[in-house]
Amino acid sequence: IGGNDSMNILSHTDSIYIINQVNNLTSQSKENTLLSKIKSIFNTEKAFYITVGILLFLIIIFISFRKKIIRYFKIRKIKKQIKSFNEKFSYCLKKYSEKNNPKELEKLLLLWKRFMENFTKKPYSSSTTMEISSFNDDTEMMDILHKSDKSIYSGSNLPIETSDLNKLQLKANTISKDKINQILDGKE
Repeated sequence: IGGNDSMNILSHTDSIYIINQVNNLTSQSKENTLLSKIKSIFNTEKAFYITVGILLFLIIIFISFRKKIIRYFKIRKIKKQIKSFNEKFSYCLKKYSEKNNPKELEKLLLLWKRFMENFTKKPYSSSTTMEISSFNDDTEMMDILHKSDKSIYSGSNLPIETSDLNKLQLKANTISKDKINQILDGKE
């Protein structure tokens, strides 16, 4: 006991011996100190095969269902056009009904004519009302167009009924929905 605290315990000494594993070291042996090349962390080869596989899968799906896919996108495009037309038409109609300005009515009719031209493939926007009557048989629509022309060009500022202008919008929506039905029936 040393200093009333603890006791020293010592072990016997030991020795270490080095044993050579390779007995015959000659100058002909070569050290392997070059690092082996490792491909990058991103496996481009695997990514290429996965991408090609996905593309082949998509091509097969498209070939199998191309008519339905094309039909879906055509209808989607038409629905977007209808929505955009209705929003713009309502906005122009609101502005016209507030001010009763012939310029606003002219913008409204131009918007309607361009929309109709898009779906009927007839020259509505570049035609006068008389020329439109040659390729359109709807008498109610032609009466509304005649009233509009009178209001715009005569300077009388006769207001066109909102219900009449809504009929033009309804006619445009009907024609566009007919176009959708033609696409669904496979006629286009």
